[in-house]
Amino acid sequence: MGQASLANGHAAGYTTQLMLSLRRSLRMRTLAVLLGLVAGVLFGLGLWAHQHLRESFERLEADKAAELMQQAHRAFDEQCANLIESAVWWSRTAVTSDPELGADLPQGVALMAEVEIGVIPYPLRTAFGPTGEVSDLSAVMAMLSRTDLAELLGRSGRALHRKGDRFLLVTWSYRVVSSGGMGAVVAVSVLDNAFNRVIEQRLGHPIHLRPRSAVSLMPAPAAQLDQESGQVQIAGGEDELTGHLRIDLTGGPLVATVSLDRGIIAAGKVTWAILMVAIAISGVLLAVAVVPLLDRLVLARITRLSERLGEIAQTNDQTGMVIQNGADEISDLAAEINRLLASQRG
Repeated sequence: MGQASLANGHAAGYTTQLMLSLRRSLRMRTLAVLLGLVAGVLFGLGLWAHQHLRESFERLEADKAAELMQQAHRAFDEQCANLIESAVWWSRTAVTSDPELGADLPQGVALMAEVEIGVIPYPLRTAFGPTGEVSDLSAVMAMLSRTDLAELLGRSGRALHRKGDRFLLVTWSYRVVSSGGMGAVVAVSVLDNAFNRVIEQRLGHPIHLRPRSAVSLMPAPAAQLDQESGQVQIAGGEDELTGHLRIDLTGGPLVATVSLDRGIIAAGKVTWAILMVAIAISGVLLAVAVVPLLDRLVLARITRLSERLGEIAQTNDQTGMVIQNGADEISDLAAEINRLLASQRG
């Protein structure tokens, strides 16, 4: 009997130590698995959020750039219409003023002319601005056509003309001129920084207008610019986005170039950083919440097994058993402990 009691005490003591070791091991492994799981979830959510947010903000940025380019096109159209209106007004009021006086010409206008179009176009009146040259008038004469002139009455046109190292924007409107014949009123502007500033004032954003031949792009963006859509966006690193818009004219297209800082992308990075901090905090809170749950559902039951075994070892109880309930791994462990105690007691 004494040997059985001694064996029972040794078995209970050994099993108690085993349970304590198991409890510590289980806690450490569970914490390691939990932390690994949280880290994996955070990493996956971070990658998903980064990709999703970047795509969303890039779409917003592209939409903003496209809208700005369309506004640039409208600003150019409005300036051309304004030039024609100025030319019509000038043709009506120049009768009572010096026809060679150009002081009253709108900003950026190099030449205004009223031309009668017969067998040979004939300038009735001309006025030159600061950037105008007498030879510019010959370019105007070459652009005006007498074909089906009656059908063109009231219509307007615009063309790009290269003259030496200068590019001229020629706008005109077909109408009955002061001589009573068929003709056109013409306004000519030099495509220079002054003209760009006029468009910038209308647009409210820096813009650069150049002939298509003066714009050098890589093959893929160049092909996209020459397609029907007539626009392309090029990212210049993380800080700048450049948009190119083709404006078709007689004599060759123009390209309007606008640049935007990538503030939307920068905002996206800040949003992503805030989201990652929020996810990390949520992960920590999840781990803090799961550990007590683990203690209550798993470790507490192992602790009760260990405490019961300690009582059996200390009191040398020859009939005591650990509590066995449930149908899980811990219950199976309790059953094995009871079988061990029974076998030690003979």
